Amino acid sequence: MRDKEVVQDYRYMPEPNLPPLRVNLKTDIEHRDVLSVPLIQDKIPELPEQSRKKLIEDFGLRPETSIQLVNEPTLLDYFQNLTSDKTRNPNKVANFLINDLLTVLNKRKLSADDCPLTVKQLKELTDMLLSKDINLEICRNVLDELIVISDDDVSPLDVVEEKGWKLQSNEDELTKLCIEVLENNPKLVKQYKSGKTKVFKALLGILSKSNNKVDMSVASKIMEGLLKK
Repeated sequence: MRDKEVVQDYRYMPEPNLPPLRVNLKTDIEHRDVLSVPLIQDKIPELPEQSRKKLIEDFGLRPETSIQLVNEPTLLDYFQNLTSDKTRNPNKVANFLINDLLTVLNKRKLSADDCPLTVKQLKELTDMLLSKDINLEICRNVLDELIVISDDDVSPLDVVEEKGWKLQSNEDELTKLCIEVLENNPKLVKQYKSGKTKVFKALLGILSKSNNKVDMSVASKIMEGLLKK
């Protein structure tokens, strides 16, 4: 019994070589012998679970999307910068980074950490994609070109103009292209007019393959109007 008492007394004996620990639980004021708990909490990095929760609650991202972003700190940093001014759709930005940027980087055998693109370049390219000045295929081509060039001063618009990649949205030119597709595919036209409207996607696909710089949102309306005549 006495041995137990000795052990218990030893446990609660102060350590002579260590100063007493004093903590401040309320404010971020810290003194030499007093540690501020709020100040320590501010210095602790956000945990992955907290980051995922914020992405879901603040931006409406899907859980799987938030996991992918948190697992790639560089992508998460890009995402936060691209959505900081709240003018870009968070889900579309996340999809752009995960599905397009990562795809192009993987083809070049680069990780997200090795991405040479600046936030400014990504903002400009994202805006061009979201405003439909370029389509997804051209967007990936521009990404690849920018990665190869690896020059902060080259803008995505410079690349698009130099390569002639801007989407064709002139209605007269698009009407000619749509008429050509319809004349070359009379069977699909007949099926559409007989009620099989699902073939409309096939006609648009043919148009897209014939010219990848076509603004499909404009072309779709033109082709639909031609088919109804």
